[in-house]
Amino acid sequence: MTERTYTLDELCNLTGLPKRTIRYYIQMGLVDRPEGEKRTAFYLTKHLESLLRVKRLSAQGLSLEKIRQGGDGIPQEVSKPQHPGDVSYCSHIYLADGIELVVDANASSMDQHQMRRFIKGALEILQAFKAEQEETEKQERKD
Repeated sequence: MTERTYTLDELCNLTGLPKRTIRYYIQMGLVDRPEGEKRTAFYLTKHLESLLRVKRLSAQGLSLEKIRQGGDGIPQEVSKPQHPGDVSYCSHIYLADGIELVVDANASSMDQHQMRRFIKGALEILQAFKAEQEETEKQERKD
């Protein structure tokens, strides 16, 4: 059984990345060089997976340099935990004393901009709650 091959155009369609970006990722060492040479060059499933991984990690806010360096807590292969003992990589966002937001970046469908808006909204709700709580306590002391 032969492995599926892809042209550069097919990779662009499958990943939503322009040719220039794919070539840049290859130049940076984020993605392996294509198989073959010049006009006969082709890509394998490993190239597609690498591109999708870089795109996902970049959307989560990691710099290309950090992705290229690997390690430092960046999982090479991650999947949604399905069984006891499976590992999940999560971000812990401090909101206030005793209040933390935990986000599984692999299971979340939010990109970095949506996540920032979500966190900002959570902080605003928390502030409103604290203000309401202080107002209630103030009223109780008056009575």
